[in-house]
Amino acid sequence: VIHPALYRHYLPEGAPKLARMAREVWGVHDNDDLRAANIGIDLLEDFIQEIGMPTRWSQMGITDEKVLRDSADTCVLTPGCCKKFTRDEIFDILKGQL
Repeated sequence: VIHPALYRHYLPEGAPKLARMAREVWGVHDNDDLRAANIGIDLLEDFIQEIGMPTRWSQMGITDEKVLRDSADTCVLTPGCCKKFTRDEIFDILKGQL
């Protein structure tokens, strides 16, 4: 549920790294990093669905934003591959997958 949404939030800072993942994992051949990254994220989400895993919280029975807020508020805020998120940003990412 989290990774495609998280990667979309990383795009402004992380397009080169996400494009590399798209090219090496999914065989994307687009030379533009932003386009390649977007294609790779879409392919990842398609794969997650294909193997029967959820891509939305509601598919796991989670529909209450308070659960997501509580989750975001308990995250350890360390830098990821491209940037360090605030708890509010994490909540927005989680909420976007309801």
